[in-house]
Amino acid sequence: MKYIPSGMPLDGQVPLPSEYSDEKQYITFTAGAGTKIVAAGAGTVSYVGDSAEYGHIVKVDHGNGYVSVYCDRSEPTVNENDDVISGTTLYVMSEDQEVLTYQISYEGDFIDPYTVMDING
Repeated sequence: MKYIPSGMPLDGQVPLPSEYSDEKQYITFTAGAGTKIVAAGAGTVSYVGDSAEYGHIVKVDHGNGYVSVYCDRSEPTVNENDDVISGTTLYVMSEDQEVLTYQISYEGDFIDPYTVMDING
């Protein structure tokens, strides 16, 4: 189970994310400065890069067909090939009302993150 991205991608209490749709294939979270964006499951950082639209991208390969994708404007705190566990900090949000775009793919196809996330509260 620790290699399935079932954790929340933000540390602490955050508002519920946006809804997932087949058109956009991601969900978004809005939080404030200092909020940690964290690995939702154990794995290896397979990609760290930039996007004009989304800012910085971090991908975590969980080694079992699952890949979690995090897109945020803040600077990543991890590098490619880093091993992470659930809760490892990937970014620290630098602004209030910052938006994390979050995706999960399974065997190459994007899936609704709600189907694997353990949401409590």
